Amino acid sequence: MIILIVAIGLRNFIKPSREQGTRYECINCKYIYNPKVGNEVAGIKPHTEFEDLPEEWTCPVCGKNKEDFRPHKDN
Repeated sequence: MIILIVAIGLRNFIKPSREQGTRYECINCKYIYNPKVGNEVAGIKPHTEFEDLPEEWTCPVCGKNKEDFRPHKDN
């Protein structure tokens, strides 16, 4: 019974991190785009994947283009 309770609790704890999507990091300023959060200032709603961002989207910190982003290592 205890093992079942721990397993269910652990599954609920780990699941959100898997669902957050791939985060991307700007190679210039190290800003991390998190699809779970989006970028409300730029009109990007939460849960917008990096690939779905408009081509003209730029880093909100340094202004670099999408080509200057790489998948974040902690994914």
